[in-house]
Amino acid sequence: MVIMTKDTIYVGTSLHNAKRAKELITRFEELGIACTYDWTQHGQVYSQKELTEYGIAEERGVSEADVFLCVFPGRCGTHFEMGLARGLGIPIVLLEEELVEQKTFYYLPGLYRVKTEEQAITTILTILRQKNVDIH
Repeated sequence: MVIMTKDTIYVGTSLHNAKRAKELITRFEELGIACTYDWTQHGQVYSQKELTEYGIAEERGVSEADVFLCVFPGRCGTHFEMGLARGLGIPIVLLEEELVEQKTFYYLPGLYRVKTEEQAITTILTILRQKNVDIH
């Protein structure tokens, strides 16, 4: 017997992009795709206790995601999350709605580069559909 699990996503970007991240999280939830962790709820944190608590929650969110959506521009935390996703074999979709400095890592095989929200959604739905086919 196959147990169907809900498709999941983690949206990574900089704190400066929190509003855009929340819009994308809402859009994916409307499509039935759950966000593994919504870091936009807490915003910037400063104390070591909060940094540790939210860092663990964000790490868990990335590791539990079926797909990692990286919204550029990102910062150090975003790139850390992207590296974690890459290391765990989680598909990464890079959404470049604005021009960003190009890095060699953005062109690795298995990363999906898109320019629009609609392209990101189509790509992610395709990845999730393939994942669901593979488990049946």
